[in-house]
Amino acid sequence: MRLSAATLGVWFNGEERWFLRKVVTGDTVVFQEIPNLPRFGERIEDLGLYTRELLRPTHNLRSTFRAIRNYLAANAVAMTRDEVLAQQIINVIFCKIYDERFTAPQDTVRLRAGIDENATAIAERVHALFSEAKQQYDDVFDDDEKLTLDDRSLAYVVGELQPYSLMESDRDVVADAFETFIGPSLKGAQGQFFTPRNVVRLTTTMVQPTSKDRVIDPACGSGGFLVETLRNLWSQVDARGSKLKWPQAEIDSEKQKVAIRSIRGIDKDAFLSKVAKAYMAVLGDGRGGVFCENSLIDPAEWRPKAEDEVRDNHFEVVVTNPPFGKKLKVTDAVTLARYDLAHKWKRDPEASVSSAQPRFLMANRRRSCLLRSA
Repeated sequence: MRLSAATLGVWFNGEERWFLRKVVTGDTVVFQEIPNLPRFGERIEDLGLYTRELLRPTHNLRSTFRAIRNYLAANAVAMTRDEVLAQQIINVIFCKIYDERFTAPQDTVRLRAGIDENATAIAERVHALFSEAKQQYDDVFDDDEKLTLDDRSLAYVVGELQPYSLMESDRDVVADAFETFIGPSLKGAQGQFFTPRNVVRLTTTMVQPTSKDRVIDPACGSGGFLVETLRNLWSQVDARGSKLKWPQAEIDSEKQKVAIRSIRGIDKDAFLSKVAKAYMAVLGDGRGGVFCENSLIDPAEWRPKAEDEVRDNHFEVVVTNPPFGKKLKVTDAVTLARYDLAHKWKRDPEASVSSAQPRFLMANRRRSCLLRSA
């Protein structure tokens, strides 16, 4: 950049990246870190002055999350573990989705980073957003939950995310963030693999649940299937409301009814079930239908609210991608005795090899199957 006429550039080493502006004053050349690069036709002074309607959808944020993860691992103060960083990034994501939902199309969003804006001022705006989100969804977020990223790191994250509309993203941004920050070894051991959004969308389109159906995901993770199903049901409400000339207030009321009545999710991971609940809350509603329980055990062992809301023979649609981690084995005899599918068979060693009708013995082992009688 020193030897060219370029005034903007990106420093990249394969993992971390910085956006830079070259400022020449006489014989002095100074490089300033900036939040990101201007779009085509945009002035550098316009960085961070995005109205909600100018935010653009994205088909893939994984490279952005990788850059954030690598930057934070090297620069974030007092935190290096991916699990902790993941929780902080997901909290920032909820701030951004909340900002998109409660900002008018022509108004400037608050989760933004201006070109010469102080990192502390950016961080103060984000902290205020998170406080509002916690107040709005006090049944989802704990009172003592905080954004603990230092101001400079928070400003970097905001700069990376600010041009995009997460609500209109083609992918499940929460799942992408979680998968980027939580290492493959941990995911594999816990079975925490996330279904790609295009597969989720295809599945819900093929199943085509209606607003009269009750839908459950018994291994909901961060809520990808639940969110896509809810969007599908809401589009049906919009179409019906438009056809019948309903006022917008009536359409919104019907959407809330559908979310509360139709959507249920279960996950045994406390963090993921909380993420799913928060995701549903920030997008609209349905958060009351997400529970942290083990969907394989007898529902009588669940907490009363979950047992009451999730009952056998109560759902018309099951959409799920059950966990399949290599080390996930259900060994509890009481739990295994509840399932009839997927028996393991072994050849009887006493049976004649030449027998036309070889006999088999069924081993006294049963594998768990989530799809019991619906």
